Amino acid sequence: MNLKKGFLPLNESVYIHVSQIRSVDLEALQIEIDPELDRNMRRNLRGDDVIEKLQRCRKEDSNIFYIDEVCVDEIRAIIER
Repeated sequence: MNLKKGFLPLNESVYIHVSQIRSVDLEALQIEIDPELDRNMRRNLRGDDVIEKLQRCRKEDSNIFYIDEVCVDEIRAIIER
């Protein structure tokens, strides 16, 4: 996986900038993003494929997203820096 400076991965194709993250729970495999970012994404994203990728990661209809298990080590390394 490629490390993207300042971004945490949800999976191999979706990254969220650390300034937009409210909390990370590696045990539950979840990232909570800023509610304003979530509203902006819902309002502004147009590509069906991008919307579908995010919806597959989303916990119900919240601003919490599931982390792919393969990303945990990468996230841990970024957080511990």
